[in-house]
Amino acid sequence: MIRVALVTMALASPAWACPTAEDMARGVLVTLSDGETEQHQRLPDGRTRLVWTSEGDTWSDLLQHGHYGVAYWSGDGLFPLSDASVITYSVPLSELPKPAPGLTFETSGAEAEQGRETLRFTQVDNWGQATTTDIDECQFDVLEGERIRADEGMEPLRSVFLHIPALGISILTEYQGDDGPVTLDIVSIEAVQ
Repeated sequence: MIRVALVTMALASPAWACPTAEDMARGVLVTLSDGETEQHQRLPDGRTRLVWTSEGDTWSDLLQHGHYGVAYWSGDGLFPLSDASVITYSVPLSELPKPAPGLTFETSGAEAEQGRETLRFTQVDNWGQATTTDIDECQFDVLEGERIRADEGMEPLRSVFLHIPALGISILTEYQGDDGPVTLDIVSIEAVQ
């Protein structure tokens, strides 16, 4: 009888499990409501490589603490690439704070795009209090964060992120589009096999 119960439980279990920090070595795949995807992968040096799709194009970002952009480039090749744009901040990368409840972090920096003049910016990240949310039948403790970035000579732009501390990743959930704010829902999250 116990044997039958164990077999039944095994058959009823989902084929996948909710992603954990250990899965970040292979990567975690997030699908958004617009059909686009983000694959977050922890690199051996602790930074995160984010490969994402937008309107059929593939882009890669190199992130500190799974949140702050350090570099980005077209395609899914590995960094460093000769055509990567590099982002520097007014503090060393090691001093960029991890997203935390109630944290406000203000910085300035520069973005050196290949073949273009360096773009200077100011940026403020504001993190709310920790909450719990369900994503694709997985429950996570999360932080919602708002970023206001003003590129030199431009109007500030607002972005909203959902940070999952257990995975060390931030997922873009709202940004300023050409016609106003664009909201993205997280449809699924799974470990890359």
